[in-house]
Amino acid sequence: MIVTHPTDYEVHLFHEGSLYESYNVFGAHPETQKGVKGTRFSVWAPHAIEIRVVGNFNNWEGSNHGMTKLNNEGIWSLFIPGLLENEIYKYQIKTITGKTFLKSDPYAFYSEVRPHTASVIYNIEGYDWKDQNWFKNKKRKSAYEEPLAIYEVHLGSWKKKDGEKFYTYRELADELIPYCLNTTLHILK
Repeated sequence: MIVTHPTDYEVHLFHEGSLYESYNVFGAHPETQKGVKGTRFSVWAPHAIEIRVVGNFNNWEGSNHGMTKLNNEGIWSLFIPGLLENEIYKYQIKTITGKTFLKSDPYAFYSEVRPHTASVIYNIEGYDWKDQNWFKNKKRKSAYEEPLAIYEVHLGSWKKKDGEKFYTYRELADELIPYCLNTTLHILK
């Protein structure tokens, strides 16, 4: 196993709150290190006393895949050789109280479909993004110079069809966007 580290500068920016592309540092990233293909994992878990990467590749037993704590602020990292795209994984976290539990990756680029909850190693390099118009507008007008309203919504519990079936992302957009706009206008009045 090879341990990799985010740079000191990236760690500084992260703790400062200005690592705007933190997804490049955290999560699972297929890469080649010293000529060996594998996946680099990095996660922030300041209160953990131990973290392991588990999945089908190790029969969900992480004794050989313990992450290294890089600093006192709780950034952990690990490179697993041979572990490539489409493998499922979770972080096995041990707390200071001795409890151990599994968590999916908050920076995962891809996840299993419910009812399963594991993260999936997925390489976004070469992905065909569809946000060219947004980037054009971003260049003309800085988002950092105006007020910003951020909504956090758990889409699985915000609203369901007939109280049971889940909406698709497209269906939720048709309902959620007008709801957020209306709520924001109400708050601003």
